[in-house]
Amino acid sequence: KCFDIMITDLGMPGMDGYELADRVSTLSPETGIILLSGWGHQIKQNENIPDSIDIVLSKPPRMKTMRSAFNKLLEKEQDSE
Repeated sequence: KCFDIMITDLGMPGMDGYELADRVSTLSPETGIILLSGWGHQIKQNENIPDSIDIVLSKPPRMKTMRSAFNKLLEKEQDSE
């Protein structure tokens, strides 16, 4: 595993966050993936989020929200060991 956690935006030139998450998940299934987007609330309610994405957060995230997301992913990693 290269990284414990990856944070990606949804909108990027050349590749969106969904595609990046799918590629990283294929190469490193143990890496936790957070999608960070200005559309985070709408995405959670209106879209089918790919299985490769563990958590969707809205921009700008609060430090407490980031800590909670990191803890959730690290707990998931420990449970799978």
